[in-house]
Amino acid sequence: MENKTFDFRFLLRGERPVGNEIVIVGIDEESIAGVGRWPWPREKIAELISKCAEAGAKTIGVDILFTEPEKDHGNAVVNDILQQYLRSSHTDNGFLSYLKNRANETSGDAKLAQSIAAAGNVILPFAVQVPMTGEHTTDSANIPEELFFYPFMVVKEKPFRRPIIANSVLLPIQALTQAAWSLGSAYTQYDRDGAIRWEPLSIQLEQYYFPSFGLEIARNYLGLAREDVQLVAGEGIVMGKQIISTDASGRVLINYAGKGHTFPAVSALHVLDGEVKASALRGKIVLIGTTALGTSDTHITPFAQLSGIEKQANVIENITVVRLSIDEAHLSLIYGESSLWRRWGISQQFEQVSSLHEVDGNESRQLLHGSACRQDPSCHVQQQIGDHGNDNLDFDSVLGCADEAFDLQVLFNPPEEQFNLPALFVQGCDGSGGALQVIGDKDKLLAIFLMHEADAAQDGRTFLPAFGR
Repeated sequence: MENKTFDFRFLLRGERPVGNEIVIVGIDEESIAGVGRWPWPREKIAELISKCAEAGAKTIGVDILFTEPEKDHGNAVVNDILQQYLRSSHTDNGFLSYLKNRANETSGDAKLAQSIAAAGNVILPFAVQVPMTGEHTTDSANIPEELFFYPFMVVKEKPFRRPIIANSVLLPIQALTQAAWSLGSAYTQYDRDGAIRWEPLSIQLEQYYFPSFGLEIARNYLGLAREDVQLVAGEGIVMGKQIISTDASGRVLINYAGKGHTFPAVSALHVLDGEVKASALRGKIVLIGTTALGTSDTHITPFAQLSGIEKQANVIENITVVRLSIDEAHLSLIYGESSLWRRWGISQQFEQVSSLHEVDGNESRQLLHGSACRQDPSCHVQQQIGDHGNDNLDFDSVLGCADEAFDLQVLFNPPEEQFNLPALFVQGCDGSGGALQVIGDKDKLLAIFLMHEADAAQDGRTFLPAFGR
């Protein structure tokens, strides 16, 4: 019932616009007809990556698993000759070197590794197996040595965490693993009805946590070093100055933009043929994946069936681009999708409290005015409104000890001009605190931020609700 209600809210909201930050390079029906049946030779994938890199793609995500070496007849013949020669009693070191070089030159895997390394911004997925409840978990022998280069920096492990634990992993072949900028888990979690509503941003292997494929693509695009992304297991992920709220299993709800073909897309064949202008890919997140019928995994979503690469585009857009409309803000607050909100026992209600205007020259700003109150009659609320800048007003509402659930009422009115409501601060009995910050303009609410810790507001970090951005 909860899933159906969630789906209904998406349908009620309808599709939303997306930006041009992400471009899908789809291996579609036209590409299959032009190049040949799938899977393509890896030399062709290498060419496709090189074309995207030459066009100036900022980040390239290849949503294809390369867990086995390519079976190439020509290369197999050369390798067979090489092995026969090594078994012979007469060996010429010069000729032996020639044979080895020819074997490498004809290898599709080698050419793919070269193109990935040359691009310098390619992220590849790895596969994991998550056991059923009660099965054994990982041991260190199951974690390939190469994977230890890619773990999260874990800041804290919350006692209530319920991580998704894998017991085996399949990496891309070694040459590709070494050539890639990074790797990310491609694990997908389905609800009981077969739909995908949640995205696991972290996966646990032994005592280590590893980021998802989409999260690593976002990290590259945002220009963040590995140490800039920190995991608070069971609660959230710090990405630079942003904090992404997760549930206890490290998941976020996917804020789908709409049905298929929502994101800008070009045919892989057109990229290979040079028919796509460089400007279409320059500075973008380029996602390469299969979209042709019968070649790609298809996922059920609240809107429609999507290809795997389109699902990834939604996840990456949720992380990298602020796309929270006023309608979505209502949904996010009314239904309390953030796990932190649920743990704090906040119920969401809306009522018009008041609105404030400040005129600065010819510019008029309308700020939001909210109130927060415990549900018991002895509610203690202090409101402080003051001028903290030339064109901003602050509103702070500090509760008395919030040991019981309380209501949060916030007025959402599109202002005439851009507005910035710095903070609504809530303090609990244990001294922990949180803050709600709203930023927007007259057409769209750009963001709603919920701070988890009081000091997060002081160092400028923003907390993103689990219900999209």
